[in-house]
Amino acid sequence: MVANWRSNGHNENKSCWPVTNTVGSERPKGGRSADRQTGRTMLDKIWNQHVIARISDDTELLHVDRRLLHDLGGSRGLLDLRSRGLAVHSPELTFATPDHAISTGPARTGTIKTGQELLAALRTETAASRIRMFDVGEPGQGIVHVIGPELGLSLPGCLIVCGDSHTCTHGGLGAVAFGIGSSELTHVFATQALIQRRPKAMRVNFEGKPGYGVTAKDLIIFSDAGFEWREPGCSMCLAANGETVGPGQRSVSTSNRNFVGRQGPRARTHLASPASAAAAAIAGVIVDVRTMRP
Repeated sequence: MVANWRSNGHNENKSCWPVTNTVGSERPKGGRSADRQTGRTMLDKIWNQHVIARISDDTELLHVDRRLLHDLGGSRGLLDLRSRGLAVHSPELTFATPDHAISTGPARTGTIKTGQELLAALRTETAASRIRMFDVGEPGQGIVHVIGPELGLSLPGCLIVCGDSHTCTHGGLGAVAFGIGSSELTHVFATQALIQRRPKAMRVNFEGKPGYGVTAKDLIIFSDAGFEWREPGCSMCLAANGETVGPGQRSVSTSNRNFVGRQGPRARTHLASPASAAAAAIAGVIVDVRTMRP
């Protein structure tokens, strides 16, 4: 896969530590080797290596290593850039794939008209700007947050942006990644840089022994999201409990989406109104609440 996209007439720079003009006293002398000896967090080390200029005490202009595009917002950003008479700053660091508005059916059958129009626009605008697009039917096409790791685009030490809130998942590879808005996307197109406020650091200490099946990733996810583990009970309505849905069981909830990681095989969670959830709790099965009204 990696060899395929690199041989397509581009000179993609796979390095994710490109900035040499970092300013300010916070970057330790001696570069990366010295950075490893300071006891700083991984975020601080990567962040410091990408600072171009300090905007204020907590806000800086950062170099962007990878810019990922999808069909919903990619073409709109490129059109906005062109309307301002600007060109894409570093097309070789930009990669696109359609994944949001196209059908997942065989041969993409069922793609709605809007999805077809967005796909056509992405093809036109990426070609005009010499941006590598992994199109439908091509090797490498897939979910934008999955192809980055698969194709070797998302690497440790990278600073990655995409117009999608799930972009932060690239942090699992030792990268710093942000989901950005439309105006920010246009800014990155024009400058290959992004203004960001430095996040605050937080230390979390976990005490005791985790339950069966609980991994470090589970602890990180729940602490990052601000969840609390509670005793089983009506906290099911708060999406903050320690219960799971067993194999083959169904849960009726007013808010808790109970993703597959907390569900047994063939288990399902149904989002319902408070009245429907109460009716199911009384009857012990999913029922039409209208049949229980006097």
